[in-house]
Amino acid sequence: MSTDKGVRVWLRRHGAEQIAHPGGNLYAHLCRVSERLVLGCSSEVQAAGLTHAVIEHDPAVADRHGTYLRELFASWAPLASEQVIRDPQRVLQP
Repeated sequence: MSTDKGVRVWLRRHGAEQIAHPGGNLYAHLCRVSERLVLGCSSEVQAAGLTHAVIEHDPAVADRHGTYLRELFASWAPLASEQVIRDPQRVLQP
């Protein structure tokens, strides 16, 4: 399964389609962001686009998946700016 498809499945399983967001729901918004990143961005950056606002919209996600997400975002350190790495750490503080 591709990273993109796997992240989309994860988002649906965790209720992103049920969270209201301007223009529809959070899932639709995250997919639109990812689709815009297709132009010249790696699959890792596209996955980041899919997940960029999940933690702040649902604090329970940090409680349930914080360890995994902190490790995932930390693994992107070679690809991302320092700010991109620091922001999820701030949001996902244990």
